[in-house]
Amino acid sequence: MNYKIEATSTVAYPTQLKNHFKAAILNGEFKDKDLLPDYEFLSKTYGFTQDMVRSAYNELIREGYAKRIKKTGVFVHHTFVVDHMIEKMVPILEEIQSKGHEATVNDLLIEVVISDEALNLKFGFKESQELLHIVRLFKADGIAVLWMDAYYPMSYLRQLDIGSLKGKSIYPLLKQVSECIPSSVEKTLSAIILNQKQSEIFGLRKGSAGGLITGSTKDQNNNVIEVFFDIIPADRLRFIIK
Repeated sequence: MNYKIEATSTVAYPTQLKNHFKAAILNGEFKDKDLLPDYEFLSKTYGFTQDMVRSAYNELIREGYAKRIKKTGVFVHHTFVVDHMIEKMVPILEEIQSKGHEATVNDLLIEVVISDEALNLKFGFKESQELLHIVRLFKADGIAVLWMDAYYPMSYLRQLDIGSLKGKSIYPLLKQVSECIPSSVEKTLSAIILNQKQSEIFGLRKGSAGGLITGSTKDQNNNVIEVFFDIIPADRLRFIIK
């Protein structure tokens, strides 16, 4: 693995090191659950300070590519990348099934829209950019447990007929037709009160508690390839493993 740090780069040293590890995880050099090199090895072999390595690993952990086990070390957590990004839809169903429930997904909407000002400002889309808009509802034993509202730039999906996308996970298609590889995800979770429409979707009373997960996914070139808004009713988290 190439751990070279560019002294003239505007990217901070820990972030450069983190990017090296992330690339190695994505290309399979490091496998899921592999133990990453310890501080002492990286310090003696490459001269990196422990603070630099610790910061790099902390960034890797925050982005979901690794996890730290106390008194043991930092391990690759590639399951996050594979299950929740490359094959995002299927694992949600598998997670529900792993809890002993029957899992289904319904496509509520598949359309092409024009990016609005709010999306442009928040996620850096171009003005009047065409986006694929997909709304999906996941169920466990017939009970709605997760509502997904996602947008994808159509510039990556020109070769596809949107009518053929029903029930399909988008990331493998992005990789197939545009060679886009999801490499990072940013998301925030906030508590919300379900409005009338959301309550009706989940079969709950208006004003029920829920969680809103908002975020975006970027490819290997740091371009936004997905924006998502997911809603989970607070009393239904038991159906999905997080």
